[in-house]
Amino acid sequence: MLHMNKFFIVLSHTFLTNVRTKSFKLTTILTAIFILVAFNLPTILSNFDSDDTTRIGFIDQTKAVYPLYQEQMSMADQNMEIIELKDEEEAKQELTQGKIKGYLIINEVQEGKINATYKSFTISESGLINKLEAGLNQVQFRLLALNIGLSAEQATKLFQSVTLDRIPLDEQAKSEEEMIQSTALVYLLLFAMYFSVLMYGNMVATEVAKEKSTRIMEILISSVNPVTQMFGKIIGIALLGLFQAGIFVIIGYISMQFGEKSVELGGMMLDFSNIPAGTIVYAIVFFLLGYLLFATLSAMLGSLVNKIEELNQMVTPLNFIIIIAFMLAMFGLGNPKSIIIIIASYIPVFTPMIMFLRVGLDYPAMWEIVLSIAILIITIIGLAFLAAKVYRGGVLMYGKGASLKDIKKALTFHKN
Repeated sequence: MLHMNKFFIVLSHTFLTNVRTKSFKLTTILTAIFILVAFNLPTILSNFDSDDTTRIGFIDQTKAVYPLYQEQMSMADQNMEIIELKDEEEAKQELTQGKIKGYLIINEVQEGKINATYKSFTISESGLINKLEAGLNQVQFRLLALNIGLSAEQATKLFQSVTLDRIPLDEQAKSEEEMIQSTALVYLLLFAMYFSVLMYGNMVATEVAKEKSTRIMEILISSVNPVTQMFGKIIGIALLGLFQAGIFVIIGYISMQFGEKSVELGGMMLDFSNIPAGTIVYAIVFFLLGYLLFATLSAMLGSLVNKIEELNQMVTPLNFIIIIAFMLAMFGLGNPKSIIIIIASYIPVFTPMIMFLRVGLDYPAMWEIVLSIAILIITIIGLAFLAAKVYRGGVLMYGKGASLKDIKKALTFHKN
């Protein structure tokens, strides 16, 4: 009972100390602002821009392109207006007065091939320029077709895009729309998992190293068992992470009620109002297990350093493992059935991200999910026993520098 009381004292102290820090408050506020902006971006942009129409000047020296181009762009983008101008002098005047964004000059058309120039104050708006170029390509297709004697109807048929329907034969497999949604969601949650495990794991190591470097540790271990301290810090930081995540979820939910229920992510629309409950449950399970794995290792490594400046050197190998896991997950987004991804999902340091990826994008058998979680839990328990012994010896070790070789020395201290 006494040990439990001390454990909760360490836990609450770790939680309250970190929740009051400026870095925690700043991170929470900035992320909350990002969430609010993401869900309300269309509304915010509409307040700054009362007219969504993009006007482009058009100087057609051939007199053959403008009618076709205007027709093409009106179909492609209703918010774009193509304005025919007499010459470049008029175009520059319109541009200076802010009436147009830029202007296109059709220099010549030879055998259906268009030679054109686009001018504006800047050419940084690559999205707009790509749209204008795509429109010119479509007009050029039509002119080339006419040049070789094809009718408009024949040209249209010639350049029709292929319609490829994707139909899974497996009844459990996701549809194309569900796959796009799932990919966007898994992509977002993998990013959140990566940064959270990295940040909170390093926070545990910093917490331990800071106390040891200031010699506070020597006072603490006289009243609180080192192992109780270690797990108190690990759980305390975990609660800190869940508390911060809870704030973000509440802000996101409120934002959805008053703003957009979906956001664009890498060209894919992510609808937060339609997230499967199972995906969220697995995200929480794998995040917590991943955190416990890396936080335990972080606490063990943090106990070996003598100065806070040595911490980065000690945790760098651990951070590299997390980065490799994330890179594997990014590869797996396009190929979740790859043999590398399947094997990696059973390797404990990769399981939290890789198995979550497989659950989100594929349909692994339940025994595969249970087996990977069981291997991960057994690994965490084994590492916890090892970390407890290293921590117990490491907190009393002081000397020159710090390296991974000190783990053996810490175990010797523990035995003695």
